[in-house]
Amino acid sequence: MRDSKAQEATVSKKYALVFEGLVAEGKDVGEVKANLIMLFGVTVEKAESMFRPGVRIQIKRDLDYDGAVAAKASFERSGALCRIIETYTANEAPPTAPPPAAATTAPPPSPDSLLAAPRRFYLLLPLRLLISITPVAMLLSLKLLPFKVSQMPVEGAAVLTALFILSFLLVIFAVWRMWQPVLTLSMQGVEQKLSRFFTTDFAPWNNIQGMTVNERTVQGKIQKMVKLLITTGEGKARESVFGITGLDGGEEALTILRQIVPERRPADFSRPLQHLKPLQTETMRYRDIELTREGIVRRRETIPWERITSISTEGLVIAGYGPVAVGYAGKGNGNKFAIRASISEEYLDCIKLILSKACNASVDPGIIGMLEYPVEAAKKDVYPVLLIVTGVLLSVGGLIVLSFYPPTVGSTWLYPLLLLPLALAPLLWTLKLVGTRFQGGAADPSRKIVGAALFNLGAVLSVAILFSLSPASFLWLLADAATLTGRMEKAEQLYMRAEPALGKNEDYIFTLGQFYSRKGDWNRAAGYYISSYEKDPTNWMPEPLANIPDSLSKAGRHEEALRWCERIARQYAGNLHVTGVIERRRKEIVHVLEAKSQAVTVPETTAETTEVKP
Repeated sequence: MRDSKAQEATVSKKYALVFEGLVAEGKDVGEVKANLIMLFGVTVEKAESMFRPGVRIQIKRDLDYDGAVAAKASFERSGALCRIIETYTANEAPPTAPPPAAATTAPPPSPDSLLAAPRRFYLLLPLRLLISITPVAMLLSLKLLPFKVSQMPVEGAAVLTALFILSFLLVIFAVWRMWQPVLTLSMQGVEQKLSRFFTTDFAPWNNIQGMTVNERTVQGKIQKMVKLLITTGEGKARESVFGITGLDGGEEALTILRQIVPERRPADFSRPLQHLKPLQTETMRYRDIELTREGIVRRRETIPWERITSISTEGLVIAGYGPVAVGYAGKGNGNKFAIRASISEEYLDCIKLILSKACNASVDPGIIGMLEYPVEAAKKDVYPVLLIVTGVLLSVGGLIVLSFYPPTVGSTWLYPLLLLPLALAPLLWTLKLVGTRFQGGAADPSRKIVGAALFNLGAVLSVAILFSLSPASFLWLLADAATLTGRMEKAEQLYMRAEPALGKNEDYIFTLGQFYSRKGDWNRAAGYYISSYEKDPTNWMPEPLANIPDSLSKAGRHEEALRWCERIARQYAGNLHVTGVIERRRKEIVHVLEAKSQAVTVPETTAETTEVKP
């Protein structure tokens, strides 16, 4: 007993100050760095290194308790926070109880030690597929054209050449883009282009507050998605999402990220949540769940808070809020339930209360962004989303009109381009404004509504420009509508009014052939079909080509129909689809002629007279 007391007496407690990258509430990290440089003569490089993720620095050591308290107060004048820990002198015995494991754990490796040279990761498999498939696809598309390129008129050749050049440029841009590293890890931070095809997302290590890795099985393969929680200059949080599975060396990238940015829990997100509206209650009921001090009560089952394992968002929601999935440990695997969303403070309070209680759960960074988004802004986002949906419908309708009713066949690719500046540009601007909620900010809702309204207006305006430049195209549209509704006389009047202006458009002439086929006027139908063919004998599909001999045959002009079958077969020699269809029509016409020639004529009979003598 006397020895044990003597051993205890030899133990002399000492204290040290430990800094772990935390700053006082309301203080900016840049301001704190400047204070450290000014008050304590810290170099700029040292100040930067003090705020790296996972940092743990002993500022002072071997202090008595009063000295530690005084040193802590002096250091925290800069706005940085530190804490006091117990230490012991090297020549004296250790205490009977070892210090907590967390205090002796080595800090995470710094980016300097892991990334002396930047590590770059590429999407090699899609790049190889794109390079190998593109030439084959272009050659195959030329082979499958329903006409000979050498016989194409100049106007059609210009359109086809423009389409091929545009396709080629898009492929070249895609190859160039995928040739760049889609994910780069350096001493400065994370740069990724995986989810942004036209821009680059860069986040310094100091701004990355946490990371989650979501795994799911798709067609028997595990897909991994990484989400980084990143603080912005305004003190808000945003998330950056990218896939790991498709990367060449993706598992290595994930290993490096996990060493520098460990996966987080609700306590690690306390700083980004400090400015949120505080909760006024510790218990509440929301929809079909009840939150109590013991846990979550759902369907007469209580799930203790310590059994909650994950809290994550479900899907990408651009208006309102999305449902939140809560995973918990239970008898089976994959225990999870969803909390249905509503655009209300009550829903946000429910999620915040779960976050504050479930201290063992991993948290999806998207939860933070959702909680930071105001309810009023979430409600107003519904209106631009509805306008975007109507704008898409109008744009699809406008694309059909611009493609089918231009004054000339050569302008079928020109007028649809009106949608790019008039409709697509406002749409992209609107989507960028809507996407600000995922970048740690919130754009003015009225600007989103204006952008979505311009998207709708642009689709309508592009069609109005077509009809103002070509009024006959509007008559063509009205005539088609009258035909579909069965008003044949009105349709014929409209077609005839538009014919002087559209008489050189082979598509319009072919439409007249279809119209008179509906009316059963086969002679006029055949005339329009033949006129359309002679204007451009190359740009035809098999079934429309068959309309020429069909209409001639139904008009009783069988010999002429056979001659046209021969002419079309010569024109499209080598196109098995066309020649097959025309050959079947030829056989049908020949069969009709043979049936007529073999018709049985009833012979005349003479009546015999019998002379009766009296």
